[in-house]
Amino acid sequence: MDDLFERNEEAELEARMKQREEEILAEIDGPKSEGSGNAVVILTGLAIALVLSLPAIGIMAWKKGQTPAVAQTALVQKGPARPIVWYYTLQEGLNAAAITKKPIMIDFYATWCGPCQMMDAKTYTDPSIMLESQNFVNVKLNAEYYRDDAQRYNITGYPTMIWTDSAGNERGRVKGGYMADEFLPVMQQYR
Repeated sequence: MDDLFERNEEAELEARMKQREEEILAEIDGPKSEGSGNAVVILTGLAIALVLSLPAIGIMAWKKGQTPAVAQTALVQKGPARPIVWYYTLQEGLNAAAITKKPIMIDFYATWCGPCQMMDAKTYTDPSIMLESQNFVNVKLNAEYYRDDAQRYNITGYPTMIWTDSAGNERGRVKGGYMADEFLPVMQQYR
């Protein structure tokens, strides 16, 4: 019975990862004409699939009885800068942080917010920020949709970035748009 439960849980994780991969690819690449950049799309998709599979690999290993340290190995490895892996619900971020014991960085944003869009386009794509983000479980929440979470953290403007411990207890925050050179030392402060 436990094997059946684990297989169903693994299948559910794989389906969610596949759906998220497709969403990310759609955001990154947009519509393509025939033959334009197919190799880039394939390579990007493979890289995203690898990044997205690391948390699931760790979770599955941990659930199969391996020690948490073994399960975390795939989650804490450093390497070259790669796109930030975002969780899009606070609960998913808290679950990942409970396993990895990493602090959480939460970006509360609004779709209409100019500084939020600037951070997505410039700050979060900067290699130094992408590399530093590997020290955190990164959560991106549309505060207008996740109003309860915004109220929990008393969000009064956008963007607001909050750093918490792995249990979600606030350690610090900043509000407003930041360029990478300004944002990096703030991130490093909350490792």
